[in-house]
Amino acid sequence: MWCTECRQDVPGIVSPSDSVQPVVCARCGHELTSPTTEFSRVDKPHRRQSTVPRANLLGLDEWDSVDQDLHSAKLKAQAWQSHTESETTQGKNALEPHSAKETGDTTDVQRRIDVVGVAAQQSTRVSNPQPSAFLATNSRSLSWTVWLLVCGGMMTLTFGSVLCGWSWTTGRGELWRVGLPALLIGQVVLLLGFVFQLDGIWRTHRQTRDALNGLDRQLHELAHYPSSSPDRSA
Repeated sequence: MWCTECRQDVPGIVSPSDSVQPVVCARCGHELTSPTTEFSRVDKPHRRQSTVPRANLLGLDEWDSVDQDLHSAKLKAQAWQSHTESETTQGKNALEPHSAKETGDTTDVQRRIDVVGVAAQQSTRVSNPQPSAFLATNSRSLSWTVWLLVCGGMMTLTFGSVLCGWSWTTGRGELWRVGLPALLIGQVVLLLGFVFQLDGIWRTHRQTRDALNGLDRQLHELAHYPSSSPDRSA
């Protein structure tokens, strides 16, 4: 067998003291190698090196402690997450009533402002009756004027017609000269009375239409504010 120390083939003897090195050199006592043993000796350190990290791995107790640490960390993370979610929910619940209250207060203020505006408009219309009174006075005076014109025109027309007919019957020219102008003046006055009467009727119709439109507008405005007196004192 080959001895690496003697560098030659030497007889080998079995060493009874070392079971790991069974064959040694007969001259120097060094371990003799063969192709198989050399391969096995070369391969053994690799196996030993590969087994060294396994020996350095954690034990079962250490793994249990690591699992316990991980479990406790997971529980702490879950508790922190639940606490954060509860705080967020409480914050939202605390903000929502406040915002709802602000919205309700804003709505109440807006309603009060609108109601005050409508009331102010109504009070202005009620407390400022001069135009209506002036129109009523004018309409009364106009109606009296129209009545006088119509009555005067009818009387003058009747008087002129009687004189013209009497002159035509009796042949008296002086009656014709008085009756014909009276007849024409009566027609003109009666025509003016009719014109003023139609104008008064048209004015009355327009005032009635404006009053009805204003009443309809007020009813339409009040229909949008059914609860004009908000009582949210609580």
